[in-house]
Amino acid sequence: MLKHLLAIIVLSAAAIFAIPHCHSCLQWLLGLHTFIVNTLGNVFAVSSTGNFIKSFIAILVIPVSAGIILGGAYWVFKRRQMPYLMNIVWSIWIVLIVTLILLHK
Repeated sequence: MLKHLLAIIVLSAAAIFAIPHCHSCLQWLLGLHTFIVNTLGNVFAVSSTGNFIKSFIAILVIPVSAGIILGGAYWVFKRRQMPYLMNIVWSIWIVLIVTLILLHK
């Protein structure tokens, strides 16, 4: 119990110091998402179906491409599959979704 209390205190202090860096990363992530949506806007029609498709593709492209890049780089050096790769992809997806939800609140 004491270990958990100490861990939450240390992690809370680290989170306070990391907020500016996290803010920059989230801005970059949202900028990338906006770029993808705007680029896909040239391909798909401006309708409810077109907006759904370009939003759907933009939400999937970022985590999947990050997973491909990380997995590929790991494979180049280790010549085997990266462990916990799908966990990383899901984590990026969750962060992106939560950021988009908070942005469009």
